[in-house]
Amino acid sequence: MAGLVIEALVKIGLNQEEVLDGPIVHTNLPWQIPPLVNEAEIFGVPFSAYIDIPTFVNPEQLCLLWSDSLSFMRNKPDKVLTHAGYINASYAIPYVRTPERQLHLSLPDGFPGGVTDYAGVTLSLECAHLLKFNARIKEFVESEDDYFAILEDGTEVGVKGGLPTLWAEEWDLPVNGMVQEMLRTPRGAVWEGCDYDIIAKLRSVAHEYRDKMRAFEAVDWCLQTLRVIGGARELLLAVRKIKAVSYARAMRQRQLREAVEIANKVSLTDRQRLDALKGILVPEVISTAQFSKLVYPYTKVPPPMLADKVLFRIKEAVQKLHDDEMLIYGPKGTL
Repeated sequence: MAGLVIEALVKIGLNQEEVLDGPIVHTNLPWQIPPLVNEAEIFGVPFSAYIDIPTFVNPEQLCLLWSDSLSFMRNKPDKVLTHAGYINASYAIPYVRTPERQLHLSLPDGFPGGVTDYAGVTLSLECAHLLKFNARIKEFVESEDDYFAILEDGTEVGVKGGLPTLWAEEWDLPVNGMVQEMLRTPRGAVWEGCDYDIIAKLRSVAHEYRDKMRAFEAVDWCLQTLRVIGGARELLLAVRKIKAVSYARAMRQRQLREAVEIANKVSLTDRQRLDALKGILVPEVISTAQFSKLVYPYTKVPPPMLADKVLFRIKEAVQKLHDDEMLIYGPKGTL
């Protein structure tokens, strides 16, 4: 995720000095945990795809956490919660670091003094979301009123008819017609302030250049996520690589431009053409396996002259490699 932020800054032409020098201008930004469903795109990929990575979930322990929390959270929140999150989260998602668990099971807004009326619904949505992507389930139901997984034993986990499918009497404020909106709503308490660290500095820089950054929303969520998971060191290491990232991206684009020229050069035999394309593209731009799949079988010796339709396909493939790169990473591309 730190790498995505750096790619975004490189794309708008910032260098290491411009990123690090000067004061933190925006010191009172709101910070929160990202929504479960986040369609803001960066490099053509929705932000949610970077969060919904495969995670080992113990369905039995997750259901136990969910049931106990719905039962106690409203009146005795300290029985199931600490400032680090749900007490039994380490059993439900055991291979996830403590701070990263907040991305899956957020600390409810209002804790420790209490929790909001929608805390039960939010937790239910989070549990259903975890099961949807990481467990063997019988069925998943989703609508404006529903978002729940049906486990193989028939247990329904999530929100049904606007209320949690368990302990609904404890959480009797239905969210009918609001489920999809809640999935796309930031979670947990809002904190406004500044940690005066590298994450706060880069988020301030992103806000300064937001009009130049097409993927600003996704970059902003990357930085808020890095704060949640304690990613300051990761981000600092990535900042130190800005020059290398910028150079590598420029070299890759130059190589792809050269590849397009070679693919269309009439003075070469097709065998010379493919040998030159291998030298330019492999391994700096694509792997041998990708070359075989996209361009021409890497180990096969081509004839001096290829069939017209084969040569046309090669030219198209090389042009597409170039165009895709420029569309996403080029100066005027879509971030």
